[in-house]
Amino acid sequence: MRNVTYHFSETVAVEIKSLKGELVPLGKNEFPVFDDKDSFNLRISTAEIAIDSSNLANVLNSYVFARPHSPITELSIRVENGHLKVKGKLHDKGTSRSRHPAEAPPGNDKTK
Repeated sequence: MRNVTYHFSETVAVEIKSLKGELVPLGKNEFPVFDDKDSFNLRISTAEIAIDSSNLANVLNSYVFARPHSPITELSIRVENGHLKVKGKLHDKGTSRSRHPAEAPPGNDKTK
């Protein structure tokens, strides 16, 4: 597979630059149905996949930090001077009411 936009959900898409693997039908499906993500598993052997900052923020907000008492919420991500800039709300331990703005300082790692 090359140069495909894969829509993981309504709010998250990734660009598959290249992918080697196998689509394995699930359940009663004889063949994978691309419009039904639950109809197949993708067994990846190698891949180059890109995600932009807004889609990455959507993954983190919708899946990684989606629990009701998550320590971090309302993440936004942007690229600034070759670095990822991450902002969000940091919650006090043990409570979901106290929110503090949080921003990760730029690191030494450059994005591509």
